[in-house]
Amino acid sequence: MSWNSERARISAVISVLALLLSACTSTGSGSPDDEPVEIDAYTEKISQCLTTVDPAATGEPLTGEPGDAVTTDPEAGLAYRTFGDPWQPFDLQWSTPELQLAFDGGQMLLAETGDDGTQNWAVISSTRMPNVVGDALVTDLGCLGALAVADIIAMTGYRDGAAGTDVVEQGDREIDGRAAWLNITRYKVIDDRFESKSELQGTLLVDTDRGVGVVYVTVPDARGDLDGVLHEVFESVRVL
Repeated sequence: MSWNSERARISAVISVLALLLSACTSTGSGSPDDEPVEIDAYTEKISQCLTTVDPAATGEPLTGEPGDAVTTDPEAGLAYRTFGDPWQPFDLQWSTPELQLAFDGGQMLLAETGDDGTQNWAVISSTRMPNVVGDALVTDLGCLGALAVADIIAMTGYRDGAAGTDVVEQGDREIDGRAAWLNITRYKVIDDRFESKSELQGTLLVDTDRGVGVVYVTVPDARGDLDGVLHEVFESVRVL
């Protein structure tokens, strides 16, 4: 992943969001009897995803072995597999432009270096979705996931010239008896600086006692031999 300061063009984000939301069902907000609450900017953005029903774990279970080494993210309420060399600690700090999802831990691997010296990284990281009215309202994971995926795409400025997307896998999942939602998409990229012409990205949301945990994995196709890492990571996720 290239960390340019530019955001992706609004049109590209809207097209990705429309594609993802087509598979999600949006529901209304709380009961009419609920006390009025102050709606902050974040809540307003995801209001279409709010429900008053705890998300049920009805999806296909994700099962796998986390292995001897794991990354533990207490904030996200999740743990997942850690890989050895050439993977290294993820030492960047970044957040998405709209939902302000803050990723600051995990692992990274240098996939390639562009003609201008820009580094393109494979990344494994996690975060927690900010509270929604103090977590009093539970979100529709599929709807929320679509917003999160589009916001992550907006964060990566070099996809201004995105040539298209192919959704590889998307839908409800179950982890440790908890509701989860997974999206894996291949993004075709036009960027002459890099050998990579596409990037495989996966985003997993999990309902936990700490809110909604998010695990994000991306692999540029210059290191297509690492595509399997996405499933290895997602199948290893455990709720703390």
